[in-house]
Amino acid sequence: MAVPKKRVSIQKRRLRHSNSRIRLPNTVVCSCGKYRLTHNACKHCGMYRGRQIIKIKTED
Repeated sequence: MAVPKKRVSIQKRRLRHSNSRIRLPNTVVCSCGKYRLTHNACKHCGMYRGRQIIKIKTED
């Protein structure tokens, strides 16, 4: 059986578990003022890199 030779210290254990936290996705502010994911078209205005990519229906 695999048995550890020495006890793992608290610091080593915490360092190992430090990467398992929940991270928020990277967002940027669009030209319309809303937040959007990087490298994606804006869901609110349909713009991506200064060009209209998606036609958004407006409620009139």
